[in-house]
Amino acid sequence: MGYDRDDVVGGRLRWTELTPPEWLERDTQQWMPKLKMTGSLQPFEKEYFRRDGSRVPVLIGLATLDETGNQGLAFVLDLTQRKRAEEERDRLHQLEADLAHINRVNTMGELTASLAHEIKQPIGAVVTNAEACVRLLDRDEPRIYPRREKLPWKWSETPGVQPKSSTMSGRCTEKVLRNWT
Repeated sequence: MGYDRDDVVGGRLRWTELTPPEWLERDTQQWMPKLKMTGSLQPFEKEYFRRDGSRVPVLIGLATLDETGNQGLAFVLDLTQRKRAEEERDRLHQLEADLAHINRVNTMGELTASLAHEIKQPIGAVVTNAEACVRLLDRDEPRIYPRREKLPWKWSETPGVQPKSSTMSGRCTEKVLRNWT
């Protein structure tokens, strides 16, 4: 805190002068009456002023040595490093939460793109087939019925059954389009 032993032993250092005003009120109204009544205080956290005027978080424990309360024993531990470590831990927890959120958003984006692809593909095929049909029907002579015989399978032989293989379907579509256009 910037004070030396001579400051403490010489009596030039008083806890009331080291204590910020908002802590002084707690000391006088809460902790001092309890110290007089029980003779000791469980360790508690507060702040003191350093010699340069900055604040330092500390842990304090007190006990009186006689019934008059004129003599006692106290310890004061500087908690600066602990507080910095807690702040760093909190910052890391926040970063971890932010990273988890970004990961969830990224996953949702990938899922959305995948769903969009899965939805657009069949719609695109339907649109393409519809456009092909319109082009065929817009011809002077659509000539649809004579081309039916050129299909690689006979629909009449397998009623209600369509080819299951996507490659077969693709080959059939290519043959039909090649013959019609």
